Amino acid sequence: MDMEAERSTPFIVSKAAEEIAQWKEKKEVINRMRQHLEKSKVWDDNPSSIQPFCNLRASPDIIGNAWEVLNNAKKVLHDMINGHQGNPVVLGFWNSDEVSEVQIGPVCSFDSTRLFCSLSSVQQALGCLAVSITQRTEHLINNNGKSISQLFSRRLEVFTEASLRDCLLQAQVIPAVLGRLNCAGGYDWAAPAAQAADSLAAWLSALVRLMSVNLVVSCAVIRNKLGEEAASLIGAGLQNLFFFKIQERSFAAFNPAEPFNFEDIIIFLEEKISQKNTNTMDSKCKMLSWGEEFPHQDMDNGKT
Repeated sequence: MDMEAERSTPFIVSKAAEEIAQWKEKKEVINRMRQHLEKSKVWDDNPSSIQPFCNLRASPDIIGNAWEVLNNAKKVLHDMINGHQGNPVVLGFWNSDEVSEVQIGPVCSFDSTRLFCSLSSVQQALGCLAVSITQRTEHLINNNGKSISQLFSRRLEVFTEASLRDCLLQAQVIPAVLGRLNCAGGYDWAAPAAQAADSLAAWLSALVRLMSVNLVVSCAVIRNKLGEEAASLIGAGLQNLFFFKIQERSFAAFNPAEPFNFEDIIIFLEEKISQKNTNTMDSKCKMLSWGEEFPHQDMDNGKT
């Protein structure tokens, strides 16, 4: 939506940009952004700038990096859930082809350290993403405020600043030394993975608030630049979001003297996130019968 508002060159999400992207997640982000901008007039218009606002130009890198570390964290969590060996470890023919007799030993899988480090990477990447969204929002306000009277409101600035503050507080990497507070009797080891996970859960709520003000600003700028037909001139993947849910609740649709709050937009975004998560879980965790869901275990030889 910020690209539609800025009206600068869309080369940053072109097929050429995707081809030269350095890693898989960045390629996926560029492709997804290009799909959202399909049939947009931004591809035909004279660009407002050959060099887009630097933060906007870097958005595929910033989002791509966040996507990469999130995928890595999901892999770590998947490995933990499916591979925990317990403490003490019990090894036998049922979980090893190399051991012929049952063995018990003090080897433990200290997976809290691995999870903590992966979640810390996610915190860093999402902190960068929050700053990026804020900078783009401020850029649109500062460069379009003279022609959009509603953008003079301090509410936008205050809400942006407060939302960014909350995002950055939760995105701060927790010092490893706090792992000692998780220890039993002060001698054991447990990295502060639980605290990192809790921070990320709180970070999502702050991000939704930050995204809501960003959408209000970008949609107001789009409507000001493209007029009443704006919804039909922007990317096909953005039209429903702009016309049905954001534009009708944006400052552009209100008298400047009337009250305005972000509650409706926040609820809408939360519902979209919840719906996305539900659809993902439904597709990956389809409930089947025991024989289809789980591998059959042959009790005669003890092997799965």
